[in-house]
Amino acid sequence: MIQADLQEFFSSGKFACSGSTATPARERKLMYRLGRAITLLGGVIVTGHSTAADLAFEAGAIEGDPSNLVICLPWLGFGSKQALHPQAKLIVFQALDPALQQLCYRQAAATHSAWDLCTPGAKLFYGRNVLLGDEAKLGITYSYPGLEHFLTKNGCPYADLFKPETFQEWNGFSETLETLVRLKLG
Repeated sequence: MIQADLQEFFSSGKFACSGSTATPARERKLMYRLGRAITLLGGVIVTGHSTAADLAFEAGAIEGDPSNLVICLPWLGFGSKQALHPQAKLIVFQALDPALQQLCYRQAAATHSAWDLCTPGAKLFYGRNVLLGDEAKLGITYSYPGLEHFLTKNGCPYADLFKPETFQEWNGFSETLETLVRLKLG
């Protein structure tokens, strides 16, 4: 029963996966495993193409099912210099319809205490974060307050792998997900 529930939960929907550019190697390995397992089970990984955490989720998703990877950039050219996978879907916040940008800006401003002091580039970045977390079933982060505040405000649960107890729980849980992948792939 639990196995079927987990399979159903991770087989659809969007998972906001991002984190600090200073994410340690141990956590990046876990992020890779989660990205791979979630995409193979049918879930969609949404990340921002920054170095460290984002690229770990991205690499796992590419190894799993790159068609279930969405990369959301604040502007074209942002983030890692690593090439984007051709099967990944790309969203560039700066190129979106201005009405959608304004909606994202309003939501970002509601969670940012110094919104009026942000530079235009920072506002693009925070607007992009709204898209990362929008309609996510779950957020998986590493010490990334910008995304966590938006997720919390919108009622989306998240796991911060920066916390040792959360890391341990998810490290064990990733084995369960990998077992589900093996069962699904036969």
